[in-house]
Amino acid sequence: MIAHLLKPLWKRKGRNLLLSLEIALAFTVAFAIAATGLRYWQLYHQPLGFAWQNVWSVELVFPNSGDHEVDFDPAVYGQLQRSLERLPEVEKAALSAYSPYENSTWNTDYWLLGSNIELESNVMAVSDGFFDTMGVRVLEGRAFNASDDGAARQPVLINRRFAEAAFPGRSAIGQRFSDGEPGSKERKELEVVGV
Repeated sequence: MIAHLLKPLWKRKGRNLLLSLEIALAFTVAFAIAATGLRYWQLYHQPLGFAWQNVWSVELVFPNSGDHEVDFDPAVYGQLQRSLERLPEVEKAALSAYSPYENSTWNTDYWLLGSNIELESNVMAVSDGFFDTMGVRVLEGRAFNASDDGAARQPVLINRRFAEAAFPGRSAIGQRFSDGEPGSKERKELEVVGV
């Protein structure tokens, strides 16, 4: 029976070619739309990694002084944070260079000590209480605290993806890397305190 149906189709293959192409193209477009929708649905339901409920983001805009921005003493930021925490409506306050998912990035290249392996990463400068305020879980090690002030090496927390790429098969805690090329005089060493 199928052979009898296929014979007329084969004999009229020139006439049916455009119809077949149209059906194939429609199937491809429908499949692409469904696959894209499914992927965005999956991304929408993935955990963010931080708490967003009952969190306010306040942006401080300082005046410019000519061609460069005014640098404020870190004590000013500490006083601002303490003032916010004294407000009865505020449970916790933390400072960061920018808010998560703010459409702002700060990329830096890092080099592993003792090798020429270069890793590119996004950076976010935050205060000590940021992880607790935003509900970010530290999987290994610890978050920043007052004992890190004035440390010989700048303490950093890295995410799991960076830890697996930079230190495969070993714990990232206590590992060191630098923010400058090997041999650079302005190179600073950083030490991982948490993942």
